[in-house]
Amino acid sequence: VGYLIRSIKIILGTWNDGCVDGQVCAINILNIIACFSWMAQFTAALATDCTLTYNQRGMCAADTSEMVAVVTCLAAYFIVIDVDCEASTPSNDVSETEVIALEQGKRRLTMAEEEEA
Repeated sequence: VGYLIRSIKIILGTWNDGCVDGQVCAINILNIIACFSWMAQFTAALATDCTLTYNQRGMCAADTSEMVAVVTCLAAYFIVIDVDCEASTPSNDVSETEVIALEQGKRRLTMAEEEEA
């Protein structure tokens, strides 16, 4: 059920955005394919794991669906790596003090207890 909800959420988000950014659209499409592949894998595994007899076709379907899910997830991760790992540049909403702190390895986000102290 979780992958169904996730895929619906991604589909609706992609529909609303209109696939303006090609990278984000590709990542969303790959994640939708992966979600449906995981659902197929779990269903096929359920049909084989919960029986008293061995079902080779069911196991093959589960393994194939799992491979499709893994490969599409990896493709999405490879697309987003350059965005997530690019060198950060200060934006207009970051003060010079924060930039220096970030360069020194300090965290920008703090826990609620730290802010209250």
